[in-house]
Amino acid sequence: MNGLSRTLQLSNRSFESIGVAHQVVAYPRGAAVWVPGEWSEETHPRGRHFLQAVGRLNPGVAMGTAQAELTGIAARLEEEHPDTNKARGINLVSLKDQTVGDVRVALLILFGAVGMVLLIACANVANLLLVRGAARTREVAVRATLGAGRAAILRLLMAESGLLAVMGGGLGVLLAFMGVRAVVSFSPGNLPRTGEIALDSATMLFALGLVGFVALLVGVVPAVRLANTSIASVIREGPE
Repeated sequence: MNGLSRTLQLSNRSFESIGVAHQVVAYPRGAAVWVPGEWSEETHPRGRHFLQAVGRLNPGVAMGTAQAELTGIAARLEEEHPDTNKARGINLVSLKDQTVGDVRVALLILFGAVGMVLLIACANVANLLLVRGAARTREVAVRATLGAGRAAILRLLMAESGLLAVMGGGLGVLLAFMGVRAVVSFSPGNLPRTGEIALDSATMLFALGLVGFVALLVGVVPAVRLANTSIASVIREGPE
């Protein structure tokens, strides 16, 4: 939040502004401004239990420590006001869990499913490269006969698989951009924080690293196999 020192008029009352939240902050949903609450026994009796308080932990304070302190406060309130606070505890939940719910397990399952699809795709591409490499065995032998070293042949074959991976990665990023826009456009109105769904720099760096890994994964085995091809045996077989 950015600090501001100015006075605002809201409902014929003056309030001093202490900050402006980011535009994506909307808690609770639809809130445009936050003002201090004013409570009294006449307007809000103790028997009304309908509020959820939002607070910020001090640096270095763990959730368990804060929960223990709040449990002690709830116990003291129960002793002081047994009619309204009997069996009334305080449950501390992080704002993230309260807003989006516990989706860790679902995300891990989704990540595992995507990883399996990626592995299947890598295996299929590697098989295609092996089949393509078998058809290029004589070409590699001729290159070696003309003086191309094993390192040069490996660089050529890895460059080809790398180009294939870059083209596939670029197409995947393009489809991801389109897919994210479609998801946001058709997402239900009660889905929280849809305005934050986007491909950021961390996602792009992860995609770049994944493209490089996939290029090595699907290209190194066919490349090594072709580079280790026996030149003499291929030449003895004669032209195809």
